Amino acid sequence: MAELIEAAKEANSAHEYVVADAADLPFEDGRLSLVVAYNMLMDVEDVPATLKEIRRVMRPDGELMISLVHPFRDRGRFASKDADAPFILEDTYYGRQRFEGVEERDSLQMHFAGWSQPLEAYAAALEEAGLAITSLREPLPDLSEVRLISNNGCVFHYFSG
Repeated sequence: MAELIEAAKEANSAHEYVVADAADLPFEDGRLSLVVAYNMLMDVEDVPATLKEIRRVMRPDGELMISLVHPFRDRGRFASKDADAPFILEDTYYGRQRFEGVEERDSLQMHFAGWSQPLEAYAAALEEAGLAITSLREPLPDLSEVRLISNNGCVFHYFSG
C-alpha cells in the first residue's frame, strides 16, 4: 500500500493521502464535498457501515460517486469464447457470496477477491445511510469491444450512481 501512496504523491494527484478502514475514516464530520468509491464496495466486509461512514464525512450537499463491477460478473460465465455466447448464471443472483479469481491477459495476472451481492443490497445500504441514487448508468461498450472482450473470456459491466 505504501508504494501506491508514494506513486500518488509523485503524480501530485491530491492534496492529502491517507490509508484507512472505509468504515472508520479519519476525517471530521461534513468535511468532504465529493467522495469517490471506485470499485471498492465489493471489497469491504460491511457495506452499510461503510456507506454510513462515508455519509458522515460528506457535506450535507456533498456527492458520492460509486463504480461497481456488476454482480453478474461473479455469478456466472459465458458458455464459450464466441462473441455471441450466452451467459450462464451458475447460482442464484440473490444473496451475498464471496468471490475469488484470477484474470489473465497478455501474460499478466491479476488476483481478485471480494463480495458479490445484488444491486438491491447496495441500494438498500445507500438508503439506510441517508443517501439517494440520483443517476444510474450501465454503459454499453461498442460491438467491436464486446467481441474483443468476449473472445478473451470475460466481459465487464460497471454500475455507477
